[in-house]
Amino acid sequence: MENIKVGLDLDDCVGAFSDHYFEWLGLDKTPATTWDDPRFSDHFSKIKDDVDFWLSMPFLITANELKFKPNRFVTARGINNEVTKEWLKKGGF
Repeated sequence: MENIKVGLDLDDCVGAFSDHYFEWLGLDKTPATTWDDPRFSDHFSKIKDDVDFWLSMPFLITANELKFKPNRFVTARGINNEVTKEWLKKGGF
């Protein structure tokens, strides 16, 4: 069992992406049922490269709450990977 490798998805798994996104942009906060929700497709360009948005996203879970060390993180963010790494460090990852 010690060779198991676990990857964690970042947005809406490690970080509270949707809630943060809707709040940041002042959009209706009704939970989305799909990533095809027009609130994402119509407004994502507004935060895609916004470093402040990505660094201020709240965590749903931090590293000290896990009973394992993730092997990798999965995301499709458009922002520079260094911003994501900085955000992960804030969560102890």
